Amino acid sequence: MTDATGKLLPGAKVTLSGPNLQGARTVVTGTDGVYRFPLTPAGSNYTIRVVAQDGGAEATGLGLEPWKTNSRDFTIKGAAAAGTVVEVLATATAISIDNTTTTDAKTYSGETLQSVPLASRDWSAAAFLAPSVVDGGRGTTNPNISGATAYENNYIVDGLNVTDPFLGTNNTRVNALAIESVQIQTGGYEPEYGRATGGVISVVTKSGSNDFHADAEFTFRPKSGIAKASAQTKLPFSSARTAAGDQSTTAFWLGGPIIKDALWYSLGIALNQSANTTSYGQSYLLDPDQAFNNPLARPSTSAELGGLTNSGTSYDLKTNSLDLTGKITYSINSSNTLEFSFNRNRLTTDNNILGLTAKEYESTYKNHQDLDIYSLNWRSVITPSWLVDVRAGTYNRKGFSDITAQYNLPFVGVSSAPFSLSGQMQPDGATPLFPGNIATSRANPGFSMGGNGGAGQNELGRKQLSIKGTNFIGDHTIKYGADYDETRFKSTSGYTGDFTVTRTIRINGLTGAPNYFGDTYRFRRGTGGVDIMNAAGTAVVASNVLINGSLLTLDSKSKNLAYFIQDSWQIHPRLLVIAGLRFDSQKLYGGDGQEYLTFKTKDMTAPRLGLTYDPWGDGKTKLLASFGRFYETVPMDLNQRAGSVEGFATFTSPRSTTAFAQDPANFYTVPSVNNIFDSNHHLQPGYALSRNIGGSKTDIDPAIKPQSIEEIAFGVERQVSPLVKVGAKWKYRYYKNVIEDFSFDFGSNYVIGNPGQRGKGLEPARVQDYDFPGQDEYVSFPKPRRDYRELVLSVDKARGGDAWTLSATLTFAINEGNFAGLDSPLNGQSDPNISSTYDLPVLMRNTYGILPNSPRYNFQLNGSYDLGHGFSTSARYSYRAGTAISALGPDLGAIYGPLSSPASPYYTYEGQFLHEGNYGNNEALLEPRGSRGTTPDVSRLDFHLEWVSALPLARKSKVTLFVDVFNVFNQQMALTVNQAKESQAQVVGAESTITGAIVPGGETTTGYVSLPNPRFLQPTSFQAPRSLQLGARFSF
Repeated sequence: MTDATGKLLPGAKVTLSGPNLQGARTVVTGTDGVYRFPLTPAGSNYTIRVVAQDGGAEATGLGLEPWKTNSRDFTIKGAAAAGTVVEVLATATAISIDNTTTTDAKTYSGETLQSVPLASRDWSAAAFLAPSVVDGGRGTTNPNISGATAYENNYIVDGLNVTDPFLGTNNTRVNALAIESVQIQTGGYEPEYGRATGGVISVVTKSGSNDFHADAEFTFRPKSGIAKASAQTKLPFSSARTAAGDQSTTAFWLGGPIIKDALWYSLGIALNQSANTTSYGQSYLLDPDQAFNNPLARPSTSAELGGLTNSGTSYDLKTNSLDLTGKITYSINSSNTLEFSFNRNRLTTDNNILGLTAKEYESTYKNHQDLDIYSLNWRSVITPSWLVDVRAGTYNRKGFSDITAQYNLPFVGVSSAPFSLSGQMQPDGATPLFPGNIATSRANPGFSMGGNGGAGQNELGRKQLSIKGTNFIGDHTIKYGADYDETRFKSTSGYTGDFTVTRTIRINGLTGAPNYFGDTYRFRRGTGGVDIMNAAGTAVVASNVLINGSLLTLDSKSKNLAYFIQDSWQIHPRLLVIAGLRFDSQKLYGGDGQEYLTFKTKDMTAPRLGLTYDPWGDGKTKLLASFGRFYETVPMDLNQRAGSVEGFATFTSPRSTTAFAQDPANFYTVPSVNNIFDSNHHLQPGYALSRNIGGSKTDIDPAIKPQSIEEIAFGVERQVSPLVKVGAKWKYRYYKNVIEDFSFDFGSNYVIGNPGQRGKGLEPARVQDYDFPGQDEYVSFPKPRRDYRELVLSVDKARGGDAWTLSATLTFAINEGNFAGLDSPLNGQSDPNISSTYDLPVLMRNTYGILPNSPRYNFQLNGSYDLGHGFSTSARYSYRAGTAISALGPDLGAIYGPLSSPASPYYTYEGQFLHEGNYGNNEALLEPRGSRGTTPDVSRLDFHLEWVSALPLARKSKVTLFVDVFNVFNQQMALTVNQAKESQAQVVGAESTITGAIVPGGETTTGYVSLPNPRFLQPTSFQAPRSLQLGARFSF
């Protein structure tokens, strides 16, 4: 506060009032002319009134944004009478530069999100309005931010961490009408924020007010409003495709006073309904001898059909969700506020179909996801210079399925996926691409019957407590605090019918021998199971096998504790230095309740440093620089899979000499446990144990370090007019350490540690050369790298006296390395910190290159225009580069025959050496990562038009009618392509270099070869076609 001469003005009386404030607040400026209204709720239409000895001022219609310091400076000129407000000279402008932070963040109000054409009304979808955010293939609720993958973000609702503890995803829905504002932090976040190596997305829900307000909204996306697929997307398919059907949302929100200026309420409810259609093509099994009637197609009954078509059977998939959001705000007095908030989600999905299921074996069930979030917050102004914020809350999510006895059957999947080698057909749809003795192996089931496979339920929980304080001491603003977070994951799991079956047509290469099918039965193992003995009952072949409906229960937890302190020091009116530290610690407990992995505070010290400089001191320019280290909180997938004692036992069916396996009529049978074991748990004749997996935890490297990234950023912002600002920011992110599991003995034993650190990976492992038997290669585990460099150019224009707004960003990014992150975009694996990326030394070939996490360039343009007469419009346009393409292939494992002896028999098939098989398809990079170019550039235009009219029903009531058009020009470019250059195929009856070499059982050696994939680089998904959304909103 200054007077007419620019001199600081102490002792001025400043009053703040507004609809989001429970009672007016009054403060007096200090000797430095500064006034503060701490812990003020975000909102619009605030009024600041100043009364000083020499005059006064008043500014109305002010908006206060959350998560930032909102500055409003005043100059008081002399008045005719002391204390009289005669002139408004608030220096706030419609667009401003925030010189109090180096955080890279964007904030959007709930009203803004309602007027922007967002394809998803979910709060986290607002992140795509910000630069540095792209779709990484995990849906609009889990974006890729600043070069990271979808599992590296932190999600916050009303100050409470709602990140899913198991994978690190977002599963929380918030009624769009109940949203006050959303913030997306893409980098440079302060010590208060942690547990993320991507971004931080926060939402604040509405509070009540002294006046009653209500909204009711209905939106509808008709199936008839979806454009037809273009010719280029009409590729023959034999897997499932889902087409969007009718979708609708009915939402309500209301808020008001229970006791004016003391007790307010806010309540929102939304019902979301959708009916998508899933269509299934046909699956082929190669059968040269015709013993199984080639081709075996996906039938509508058990009768076999021929021909490859696009008209497989279709099913409706109905989804219903109910979202309830509420808040109670109690003003104890002018210095203390107590707030209780909750968010409840109920999601039910009907008619789930697994695989290409025969009609009479259709597996239908209901899937349920229930989520409950509760939070209690106390905010206090202890003194004008000391603020306290305390919050406690819980997060609980449960997932389960309703499975009737009718479908409590083993899941039987035929290992001949439509896109596996044996399913590949010539363009005529009838001629196999690969005739000969080839059958599929380890492919995803392409034809299935029986039950749905999974049984049981998952329960995830989070308990939180945080205490934060802020002190204003001279030129210092000091923030500090601590937060405790305890997560739990309890799973009760098993299989419908006790086991699953993988069924494969086997091609017998012996002359005159009939073809047959082979079954592999997979059972869970765990405490309370039974011991399986051989046929004679003399020896245990597998222990603790779960049968008769028994389920495996694992109950793991993690404890996370963090402290932080930060000092924002205004060294000079133009220079602000922000220095802070965050100290995290984490303890992981396995499914048996025992401590498994611990990181202490000294292991997780994260410095944060930033500065801002205003070169001309007019508040219109900001130069910034920042550095930060950010630690990952290990998701609980590791607790369950690596830190728990669980396992599997698999058994194989009778050999090909049995009549049962040679009879095609038995192909459609769904076996029961009695086919495998007798009542005494003895294996039936001919059955044998093939694998006994698990039974121990994965070892931890004693010198393991937590996973973290570091970030360096520089930027500039300039307000070029009261309504326009421009900016440029450069950012560099890189891994400091990565946690992964790896094996030096080809998968027999694993260790969890930091690849490339402490000698791990520095000593090369001896691996076989796949092309030249007897010649070794030496491959080590390199240090994981993800080097992300980004330059963002921006222009923002606010609405002033004119009718339009604009926000434009152009992002240039390079993302290079050998490790994408917690998500695995190449093979689709969702196992953070224990993926297959570093499992074997042989998989380290060609791993460095361009990562697919981020496009090279991304242009975004958002704008709105007031047409007058109640009409307004807004649009979003984006144009981005495609993502990097790699050439993937199988990890075939070792070549048959000991390499130590040159005289050993090497089995071959059509010139290729036969391999034992190991990790299967899409695990190895056959060429340097990202060297196959990129997918096509993608552009999209979304459009919003609305009409607002006042209603005579009540004061300030209005109706809004709107229409959204998504992908206006119906662009349908390919988003992803098939990156499998080669695929693994199983061969029975391969020739040996030693004539007449036969293995026991009357068969020649069975092994694996790698064959070209004819669908390499062919599109696998496209942009969604043009669609329409209609809506109406009533506000009171």
